[in-house]
Amino acid sequence: MTQINAQMILAKIENNEIDWLYEHFSDYFQEVSSYDELKKLLKSYNAIRYKNKLFKHIQLNYREEYIWFDEKMATGISVTLNKYNEIIGFVLTPIKNIKGIKKSKCYYTIPVQNAWFVY
Repeated sequence: MTQINAQMILAKIENNEIDWLYEHFSDYFQEVSSYDELKKLLKSYNAIRYKNKLFKHIQLNYREEYIWFDEKMATGISVTLNKYNEIIGFVLTPIKNIKGIKKSKCYYTIPVQNAWFVY
């Protein structure tokens, strides 16, 4: 496998390069992921996204995860690579507007009667 970086992955997603993306899925990920579903997902995602910007690059236990958000925080991408530079995780998602979240009406009382400190 060739070396893959964040810019390369993002460019392939934004340019609807389905063949390249699917080819770089691990064998197991190809077994559980449909090429046709990937095609639909990319089409839907690219119709609603704005310009993406890398938010976080996480390296942990021979895995790398790249996370992007678009400039209006309307969509997000997460791609996880294994140590062989194969895609083992792939998420394209719209982000819900925070204004639509309902606040809880529950109140809690801390079971402390004396002075207390938080460390």
